[in-house]
Amino acid sequence: MCSEGANSCYICGVDKMQEMIDEVIEQDIPIQDKFRVYEVKVLSSYAVREFNEAIETVFSFRKQLGLPTFKNKKHISKLTILKEVMKTNRSLGNKTAEEISSLPLLTDNRIMMGQRMLELVISAAYSVR
Repeated sequence: MCSEGANSCYICGVDKMQEMIDEVIEQDIPIQDKFRVYEVKVLSSYAVREFNEAIETVFSFRKQLGLPTFKNKKHISKLTILKEVMKTNRSLGNKTAEEISSLPLLTDNRIMMGQRMLELVISAAYSVR
């Protein structure tokens, strides 16, 4: 209920939102149950232009899910980026677009939540870049 309340406050612009977010995050419940409030926290960080806070929130959430997470570094060399692109290309091998699109659908909620957080962090990473 607090997650939805925090979302409502975000939409309406009410100051109580951060208090509700903190209340949910402090609860002793599984991290998956806190997904929606973390999503709202990232969006609210965007609203006040706290992009580093948004990035830290995303990375913290993914780490709590047990998913691989980069460290938030201010500068990453182009060589490092190129190396990661090459690793991705090697992982894909010689698969065609049709082969990739015919892979089974993702059903693991934990990974879906982690991917959604990565979607959210793109804008923040671009903004701080």
